[in-house]
Amino acid sequence: MKTSDKNKIFEYLNSTSYSINDFKIIEKAQVAINNNNPQHTFPINTITYKETPLQFEISNPYETYDQYRYCYKIFGPRWSNYLPENQVGYFADVISGFQSWLDKQIQSYRQEISETDLWEEYLKVPKAINFEKILNLIPHNLLKMKRSS
Repeated sequence: MKTSDKNKIFEYLNSTSYSINDFKIIEKAQVAINNNNPQHTFPINTITYKETPLQFEISNPYETYDQYRYCYKIFGPRWSNYLPENQVGYFADVISGFQSWLDKQIQSYRQEISETDLWEEYLKVPKAINFEKILNLIPHNLLKMKRSS
């Protein structure tokens, strides 16, 4: 990826409410699919959110910097799906996909981890004894006998 395009991602991220410190970018060489020839490698840039499996990948497997392929890992129970599949476009499309990833996947993840588990909180709290309810469960004739003794 051209440095100027990588800088555009940095600038875009910096203009959002997210902290740039929550993201890291790593560039590595990727061998072209179905081709083990080292001459057919291309760079792939992976942006990761915090220490999560949430990733946005940008690659340039073509002979020009005008076309990019991008995809991202969705927030889901298995963290396994990448969307969109085989998405190719210009850098403006990459920025649009990146924005969508932030708005949908990262935001959903952040909401989930900040959500209070009401069941868990309920189970932590000691329960008060409801004597009124207990008295209603005791047969009425046993209460009369107890009072007359």
